[in-house]
Amino acid sequence: MTKGKNGELTPLGMKIILLYCVANVGMMVLDTVLDQYAVFFYAPRRTEGGAAAGAVMAFAPLVLAGLALNFGRFMDALANPIVGYLSDRTSTRWGRRIPYVLFGSIPMTIFFIMMFFPPLQSESKWNAVWFAFTCGGFLFLYTLVVAPYLALIPELAKSSDDRVKLSSWHAIASMLGLIIGSVATGVIVTKAGGGTNGIRTMAVSMGILSFATIIFTALTVKEGPVTKEKVAKISFMQALAPAFKNKHFLIYIFSISSFWLGYKVLQSSTIYVCTVILNKPEGYVSAIMAGMLVVLLLSIPLVFTLYNKFGKKKLFLAGLAMMMLFSPLQGLVIKAGVFMDATLFYHIIIALMGFPIALMLVIYNAVLSDIIDFDEKQTGFRREAMYYGIEGLFTKTTRGIGSSLSAVLFALFGLDAASGSAFSGITRSITDFFASVGLGAGPATGLLLAGPICAVFSLAGVIIFSKYTLTK
Repeated sequence: MTKGKNGELTPLGMKIILLYCVANVGMMVLDTVLDQYAVFFYAPRRTEGGAAAGAVMAFAPLVLAGLALNFGRFMDALANPIVGYLSDRTSTRWGRRIPYVLFGSIPMTIFFIMMFFPPLQSESKWNAVWFAFTCGGFLFLYTLVVAPYLALIPELAKSSDDRVKLSSWHAIASMLGLIIGSVATGVIVTKAGGGTNGIRTMAVSMGILSFATIIFTALTVKEGPVTKEKVAKISFMQALAPAFKNKHFLIYIFSISSFWLGYKVLQSSTIYVCTVILNKPEGYVSAIMAGMLVVLLLSIPLVFTLYNKFGKKKLFLAGLAMMMLFSPLQGLVIKAGVFMDATLFYHIIIALMGFPIALMLVIYNAVLSDIIDFDEKQTGFRREAMYYGIEGLFTKTTRGIGSSLSAVLFALFGLDAASGSAFSGITRSITDFFASVGLGAGPATGLLLAGPICAVFSLAGVIIFSKYTLTK
């Protein structure tokens, strides 16, 4: 958004939007590769004969590899408000955000590649320590780059229309990065011979590709000027406290956290529905998720059209409400064979999720940008990165809680029906209830519960966000 001849604001051009979104492709690639390959690289799944699947060398015990990744995620969440505070206080001739994106991407890429080169060529706890160190370093630096990058959204897009447009293309870039990180990586691993060397070749390739996209954006996108009076030269607590006194931000943060919490529970169940109920191989989950991604991508232009008619609040509420309505349908896959093919039914249910997720991905950044503008009017400071940092702390924590909650859910009710558990009486009552209404899933009861739990958290998000009164 720039000033016109008469001082009016002119729309944000597509050139700037596309230049900005290029970096998000690379950022999503790195995040996807980490989730999909890192733990498997250190502790590969083994065949019945005991050899690592795909001839991948085991570098660390599975439990330690999982703990190392959780340590990295903890560092990621912890870094968000700290990086936000530092970025908001920064004042250079390149701006407050671009220096972090430009110079942080170099060590970030190095740590990402180092993660796939542990020091010992055998299974060892010291390799797990290396994984924790490199993963923690990578994710801290990842936040150092991403938090200031996201803080550019309200700075580049000043009008409500521009923010929704920029957020729409940002979501498309995320999907492109997800596809590259999920599909192209597998091709590279295979072409490079598979196994440990194949994964390493892929990791180096994706690291270089992502670095190139981030540097490209950092060198081509220029920040708008911020007056010195609006640079937040205040203490960390002085910067943090107003955010938690901002009613609109609290409503937003608890609503979006409710969404991610429910979605992660549902997402974690998909691979088990494929293998336990549909009797498909593990890799079939990619086909299930592909349908959702297609619907999501096709929905993004429609979301922008709907925004012009209904506004951000109604679309945000609609996204939560549709998640609440669609997610419990997953439980019907148990009985889907009565009226249609169960696999086809599950494809349809997950694909339907693409539209409400598109609503959330497009609208939430635009809503937060409006809240940041409101904060500036109240305090006189521009603190985009702090707000995005706090949001990152909450959403990343709730995503982790969602994944952990799903594990507890499946342990109590799911794959082993809580045999011998102290909660066996409760779990038995719930499994008996499902049986009484004709949805007896036996050991898969936890998979039936994933949908309703997602619906409960989505309902909580609807109730909370209905109190949101900031209109722009």
